[in-house]
Formats: sequence, structure tokens, C-alpha cells
Amino acid sequence: MAAERVLVGGWYGAGNLGDEMLLDLFIRWCREQGAEPTAISIDAPATRRLHGIAAVDIFDLDGVLGAMRDADLFALGGGGLLQTHHNFTLGALYDFTAADIGSYVRPMLMARQLGVPTLFWAQGLGPLEGDEPRAVVRDLLSWVGHASLRDDDSLALVRELGCERAFPVAPDPAWAWPLPDTVARAPGGARRIAIVPRSWDTAPAWSDHFLGALRHRLAPGEASIVWMVSQANAVPGRASDDLDFIRSMMERLGGEYEQSLQIHASPSDWASTLAGCDAAIVMRMHAQVLALRLGLPVLAIEYDPKMAVVSSDAGLKDAHRVSVGSPPEAWEHHLADWLSAPAMAAASPSPAVAALASRALVHRGVLHAALAAAHPGRGTQPSWRSEGVDWIGAWRRAALEAELARTRVRMAELSQRLGDAEAELARLRGP
Repeated sequence: MAAERVLVGGWYGAGNLGDEMLLDLFIRWCREQGAEPTAISIDAPATRRLHGIAAVDIFDLDGVLGAMRDADLFALGGGGLLQTHHNFTLGALYDFTAADIGSYVRPMLMARQLGVPTLFWAQGLGPLEGDEPRAVVRDLLSWVGHASLRDDDSLALVRELGCERAFPVAPDPAWAWPLPDTVARAPGGARRIAIVPRSWDTAPAWSDHFLGALRHRLAPGEASIVWMVSQANAVPGRASDDLDFIRSMMERLGGEYEQSLQIHASPSDWASTLAGCDAAIVMRMHAQVLALRLGLPVLAIEYDPKMAVVSSDAGLKDAHRVSVGSPPEAWEHHLADWLSAPAMAAASPSPAVAALASRALVHRGVLHAALAAAHPGRGTQPSWRSEGVDWIGAWRRAALEAELARTRVRMAELSQRLGDAEAELARLRGP
């Protein structure tokens, strides 16, 4: 009998197009096997509203622990979760409230301690700079139950870390996400060009170079610009959205251009809006996948190797790929070629894109295999081990130590106030 209850963790709740697509697909594929997922989320109410499933807060130790004890399987993924674009430290593994890449690893450690089977699903690994992140990932790969990777670069990194296990490699599951019914693009009128940008601190000048080239190569009135927000949910202290950055780009482009801003919570609504456009300039990998699947002419702004992998796998022309760190003249060249009439011709998805969609179903098979191997009830009784680290105990100690520190601060403040009051009382009483 297959697993019935699955706990899944990832970058869920931030309104990120790609991650919400992956969670939507994960839910569909679990339900095909009669399993019901619960998600660990940075905004649990938002996840409940969007996907209609149970969700627990990523930093709620008791909530995650309760969900893990009820689970027959824990899955991490998919997406590019384990990387050092953001802080990834060994110390964060010992503090359940630390906002660090380690927050994805902690539930894996909890599952291991409780004896819950694990799945490392559809992962894009790296970059991993530094000894600590590499040590953590190397350890995880040595004991995780089932796993799948989304590209050969991730497998190469696995081998570089010294792991020789045979992990299936297949394109990102988003290639197999079921496209919603779309509205045909209206004939005539100005071309509708979707732009899906993001800020990128390692190349902050990219937006100035891009906008300068766009103003030079695209006259006002030649196209209607549809700005699309790929991460739409700002969660204070946890996640920022793309809104302020996109609004600044709209302002810098200038009021003489016809521009609109599109914000969608659901991947289906997002895909439907994109399908109503004639072309797309994308700086988000899953927006790139969607645009290619819809047969749109795509200009890919490649800020990360994962986008370069998608471009190569889909057969995107080199002239329609621009690195985020390119000089201004390169932006001019790529935009000029992409905006030419032949490049803008309507097209159907290429055979390469269709093949990617078929190959992505490997991740479905890996998930189903993990569900079949994880029998109901296996995760309901804790299986404490004498060896290794007591992670749950460590997290509880960290929480208690933090509360003790806060209490000591309050006591010191009260002591100071008491001393001040006694001194004032003595002054009022006089000699």
C-alpha cells in the first residue's frame, strides 16, 4: 500500500511562478496515487488559499514536527533550493528560526531522525561555494532515500562532491505542467511583448543597458509592453517581491511607451496572460519554459546557468540569448536581431520543446516510486537513534536559549527602572 500523507518543503508561499507551478504539479501527481500533500511554506495561509491543501509555517518547529510525525514521506523540492546565492551556513542547521538555505535542510534532518522516508525531488543544485555548504549537501546525498535531478550540471556537482549514487536526471518538471486553456492572440494592432525581469545584485547595470537598447531599437507605438511579475508575494523578513523593481523599470522606460503591469497569484492565470502576448523577454527560468512551450519568440536574459541549460536544451539561437553581464553593445545586437521580422514570426513549440516535456515525466515516475515505497504509518512513530545529532532537541534548546536571553534583557530593563524609581523616591523624601 502506497503512502497516503506526504509533507513537501520548498520555496512555497512567496508567489514565485516557478515554485508554485512545481507545487501544483506535485499535488496533481501525488493525488494520482491517492496521496494528499501538506506543504511547508513561508506564508502558510497563502499556500492554503492558492492550492487548497494544508500548510505549516517553515519556522514553526512544533507545526513542522507535528506534520512530519503524521507523514508517510517527506519530499524536498523541486527547484534550485540548495545554492549559495544566499546564506548557507552550518550553524543555521542548529537554529530552526534561522532564515538561511539551511531552512530547506532542517526538515530533511528531522525526517531522518523520525524515520520518515525522504525524497530529494527534481533538484537543481548549485552553485555551492565554500566548505560548509558542500559538506552539508554531501552528507544529505549520502543517505536520502529517493532523488531526481533536473540537469547534467547538478549531476556533475554531485559527482564533484564524491557521491556516486545513480540519480535520474530529467528536465525541470515545469516542462510537463499542464497548460491551461488559453485565449488566442488577437490579430492586428501593436505587438504585445511580455517582459519578465528581476533584480540581480551581481550585475546591477543590466537593466540600464537593457532599457537603453530597448529605447533605441523599439520606437513608441511599435509594441505594447506587458510587464509580468514573477514573484508577487512580499512576506516581511522572509521574501521580497519584484514589484518595486519592475515599477522603476517602467518609469525609466518612459511614459511615451504603452505599458501595463500584470500581477497574478496563480500559475494558470499567469500562463493565460503570457499566452495572449506575441513575444517574451524573460529573466526567470520558469517564465522561459512557459514562453517556449507556448511557441512564443523568446529573448532569454541569462543570469544563472539554469537559464543557459534551458536555452541550450530548447535549441534557442545564440543571438536570442544575452548574458546579464553583457556590455551595452551586446544588448543592442541581441535586441536588434530578436526584434527583426523573421524572429517575431509566430511559431509552434519546436520538436525539442515537445521532447523536453516528455522527458520531464521522469520526475513523476520518481515521485510515484517514492510513494509506493513509503508505506502508511511508517512516519507516525518516532524512531529515535542514539547516534548522530538530536536535531529536534537542538532546535528546542536554541528556542529556549533565545527566550531566556529575551527574558534576561527584560529583567535588566525592569531592574534599571526599579533603581531609577527608588532613587526618585529617595529624592522626593528629602534628607
